Amino acid sequence: MVERGRDLDPQVLEMLGKSDTERLNFILQDRWIDYPRGQEIMEELDYLLRQPVRTRMEGMHLTGPTKSGKTALVNAFIASKERDVRNGIFARVEIPTRATLKMFYHEVLEVFGVRSKRSETTVELHHKILLVIEKKQIRMLFIDEVQNLLESRRENLRDVLNGLKGLSNQAKIPIVLIGTEDAAATIYIDPQVANRFPRWELHQWPFSEEFRDFLHTFESLLPLKSPSNLAGKGLAREIYEYSDGLIGEVVTIIVRSADLAIRTGEESITKAIIQKIGGRISEQRKIATGNVDLAEIPNNVRISKSLAP
Repeated sequence: MVERGRDLDPQVLEMLGKSDTERLNFILQDRWIDYPRGQEIMEELDYLLRQPVRTRMEGMHLTGPTKSGKTALVNAFIASKERDVRNGIFARVEIPTRATLKMFYHEVLEVFGVRSKRSETTVELHHKILLVIEKKQIRMLFIDEVQNLLESRRENLRDVLNGLKGLSNQAKIPIVLIGTEDAAATIYIDPQVANRFPRWELHQWPFSEEFRDFLHTFESLLPLKSPSNLAGKGLAREIYEYSDGLIGEVVTIIVRSADLAIRTGEESITKAIIQKIGGRISEQRKIATGNVDLAEIPNNVRISKSLAP
């Protein structure tokens, strides 16, 4: 457990003398903060990247609830490796909704910046993808939104899974599948795919010393002129309850609270600010997941008509 207190990063100390606009821009920048589970997955990704070319390349299936930090983790890993050109190039592709294998291949080629024709067969597209991977020296392929396969017909789903196996076998690069918890239902349809892409989960956090350590580290990166003591049990509990233990929501609550603290001249994140920001974010999450009675939504929370029953 780290000692609580005013412990600002040197770069943040320098930012304290900047204008409000500069400090606000600094707060809104993307940043990665290490935490134990995230570090374990980063180390596994590093291992996958370092593995030599072999007959059966190992991959990963990264899964977790929405806002559990999957995207931030992958972005941080890619950013840490792209600084060294010897690591090669990383590519990210999203699985289209109701995907067929041909649609998926077209999406991959579009991300690679390569034109493809509707008249080309899946075999031709597959071969073209392999050529591009070799030519561009792509070292790792991330395939996101895997849960979209749930909306595909069963035969199309199996075709895409077989396509993933084929790319893994022939491209000789590690492939990382990314998706919500629902994605597991698609992957485990094919035991060979499930075995090729072992599951690594990002969970909702428990309220713990580890969670409070994360808050302490985060506060050290905020150029606020007064301490907030986010890791104190009072504020930590408030943040936890509003975020539901989802790291993405934790980050959103803290960033927006720090933004409001500067704009109002408060210069520290107070319980009142967390309740205002956290309440709004929590309510929107309930709307998005369908866990709220629309009749009980406050008038100041706007929603799309498409959400109405």
